[in-house]
Amino acid sequence: MTAFEHGSYVSWKLYPAVKVSVDSRYETAFPPAVIDENLRFYRAEPDWRQTLAKYPTDVVLTLREAPIASQLPGAGWRLVYLDKRFELFARPGLSLLFRDNSGRDFQDVFP
Repeated sequence: MTAFEHGSYVSWKLYPAVKVSVDSRYETAFPPAVIDENLRFYRAEPDWRQTLAKYPTDVVLTLREAPIASQLPGAGWRLVYLDKRFELFARPGLSLLFRDNSGRDFQDVFP
């Protein structure tokens, strides 16, 4: 699961191994309702769990300050990566090793 703002970069760097939930092609590839679901998910609105159930998801990439970041651990999602800006959570039952890059800031790094 990727936020609207980050999906294109993730897809560009990791496709075909990684598929994203949404990206900036929303006008041509994603209906407005899907974009709205994604925005509600990252704001941790009451239906956020239904979004994960509707779209099978292995990992969630989120900004550390996004409301959803504080909700996922209580739902069994395990933190498997962090840096100064991002966190990555794995679904329950998915075994991934934890990586701590909290001392690194990838802002303004391209590619």
